[in-house]
Amino acid sequence: MKQLLFSTLYITLIVTTSAQTWTEVSSLPNNASSRNHPVTFSLNGYGYVATGYYNQNRELRYLNDVLKYDPNSDEWTTLDTFPGPARGFSYGVTTGGKAYMGFGLTSQFDSARMGYVSAYLDDLWSFDPETEEWKELASCPCEPRYHPAFIATEDKLFVGLGSSGIGNLRDWWEYDIATDTWSEKPKFPGVKRHHPYFFGIDSLVYAGFGHGAGIYKDFYAYNPKTEDWTRISDLPAEGRVAGTQFTYDGKGYALSGQGEDHLNLDKGEFWEYDATLDQWTDLPAHPGTGRWAPGSFLIGDTLYLTSGRTTTEEK
Repeated sequence: MKQLLFSTLYITLIVTTSAQTWTEVSSLPNNASSRNHPVTFSLNGYGYVATGYYNQNRELRYLNDVLKYDPNSDEWTTLDTFPGPARGFSYGVTTGGKAYMGFGLTSQFDSARMGYVSAYLDDLWSFDPETEEWKELASCPCEPRYHPAFIATEDKLFVGLGSSGIGNLRDWWEYDIATDTWSEKPKFPGVKRHHPYFFGIDSLVYAGFGHGAGIYKDFYAYNPKTEDWTRISDLPAEGRVAGTQFTYDGKGYALSGQGEDHLNLDKGEFWEYDATLDQWTDLPAHPGTGRWAPGSFLIGDTLYLTSGRTTTEEK
């Protein structure tokens, strides 16, 4: 078996759970690197792919490009580069007409070692689609990290879990958009972990699965008003890590990734969570095997899946 980085973009309609089909559309442009761990989001009818990384000669190559996708023309545009450190293992969310992105892993020069070393990040940035400009916001007064959970509500962002120089984490932080301030909240009740799945439904935020001492299938809901955590139904399948997720029409979705053996799932599994019923439903998988660290964004009723690393048979 071999692992390949992909830039292919697939779409599926998710208006109903019974009529989904996956269709290939334009891949990232030829001048853009294939990648895993991209930051992906959508605003004003456009999709965005930013940053991420790829391996070259066994070294991580971090990216700082920003790409914009027009679904009407099925074309990509390359925007100005992201002004912060190039990075991978970061995430992006949208609320209030803007995107927010932060955390991750970058490369910095270490004069003592006379070479580049990996560095964990605790920064936060906003993106305005009208001006296509980035603004640096207050950094989190927490342990710098990569692979965290990163979720938006109407006026708050929530960050927690992930991994850092001291290992896996389970702390939980709230960012107030209006005041540009951070506050620590009650810890995630499960074990420490990185690369979880996460999404928001109505006023609640959800996080779980991921990788710690093992690879997990447990999931939890957090109520920002009461600051309480509640364990919800486990995924009725093997534990998983390193996929992508989103919210649509009052339900949460977990897509693709790797299973309990930390290898790509045999198929691109697609699960829907109904909070009213506390129930997971298996939906039609995307083409090919599961992907490690892909990205996804929603435009209207259409889901777009891109990038990540997939498994193919050795030729």
